[in-house]
Amino acid sequence: MNNLDGVEIVADNAIELFDGAIVSLRSLSLTQFSADFTMNLKSGKGLRFALRSTTNNYPKHPSITLDFTTEGYSISHNGNLVKHGNNLKAQYNTPTKIIFENDGDLLKIKVDCEIVFWGKTKLPATEHIIIECLEDTYARLYGIDFTYILYADPLSRTAEELVPEPIYLE
Repeated sequence: MNNLDGVEIVADNAIELFDGAIVSLRSLSLTQFSADFTMNLKSGKGLRFALRSTTNNYPKHPSITLDFTTEGYSISHNGNLVKHGNNLKAQYNTPTKIIFENDGDLLKIKVDCEIVFWGKTKLPATEHIIIECLEDTYARLYGIDFTYILYADPLSRTAEELVPEPIYLE
């Protein structure tokens, strides 16, 4: 999405992102998916993940974003803050598992083993996850895996038990 110097493919399922990078990972013809990443922050502030968006007109296009930084995390819907916390933070040279489950109008976001967001949205599901570096960031994403939601781990579908009511986004 931006200059080619901002991202480097280091393996079949791994990329390195450098300061100013914005990259779109696309699961061709797949909008109902579980996307699994391991993030390793090397320097800088952190990463922004935008879901239910497209590369056309980004960042003006509607989206749901997760900012995962050294200060904590925040989740926004069309630019409006929905949830934030400082109990989970990106730490330098420490792998962190990030999982997005896009299932119809439901979206679940997990950081390590904690569900940080589970909600309903009217935004249509898309094939894209757009990732951008925040403030002088250098990070590695590896173990990148997109799985059709019907084939994803059925044991991961326990949000209903942990969070009785999803957050409804307008």
